[in-house]
Amino acid sequence: MNAFTDTTPVIALAAQHGDCQQPSPFTLIVTVQCRLVDLFAMRLSHIGNAGLRITVRTPRPVTATTVYNLATARVSRLEITDPVDQMTVIPWFETAKAAATLGMPLIWRGSLPVGVRRHARHLPPPSDDDRSDDRSQDGWRYGLLGWRRGPGFAEVLDRRRGNRRTLVDLDVLTGMFGEGLDRSSFFSGTASELVDAGLAMSFRDEVVWLPYRLRACPATASWVT
Repeated sequence: MNAFTDTTPVIALAAQHGDCQQPSPFTLIVTVQCRLVDLFAMRLSHIGNAGLRITVRTPRPVTATTVYNLATARVSRLEITDPVDQMTVIPWFETAKAAATLGMPLIWRGSLPVGVRRHARHLPPPSDDDRSDDRSQDGWRYGLLGWRRGPGFAEVLDRRRGNRRTLVDLDVLTGMFGEGLDRSSFFSGTASELVDAGLAMSFRDEVVWLPYRLRACPATASWVT
């Protein structure tokens, strides 16, 4: 941290948007309501973080766009304070995917429904993980299931069980999940095919695309078709 950097504007901005704590001269913890997280992130990106390691706490999962804005503002960590449950499963997937894509450490607690857990092993595990569902911190690593954009297709790289490479029509995917493949969709025949292929998950009549976008190919990967 630059000794001549003034942290006062950053702390004042944080106090305007939520509860602000400063455990040390180098760290700042800000608890922000979900509806204000984007606004805080955009204003923070304009003034900079003044060298502070900032943790943003918010009650519920946030959108992929919000995670991107936090990363742009150089927030160090995102924490979801309310336990993730059946009501927040789908939003949590999009938050976790965006965090994995951008390298944003994500702290969360709770228990995913039993039928959902096996679909989440490529995403950051909960901080209160008791290893009862075989999703310990030791088992997670970047690049287990991701996708990269190609000319008219999405290339899915799957390391969950061996190495597998799959190409999927990008127009079909964006029509269902948006340009960033970061929105849920309603169940359909095409969605059923993606679910059967292990690339999507169905939950309460909604479908979520499971791979997160890879910003870099894992160095240890050896992909086969």
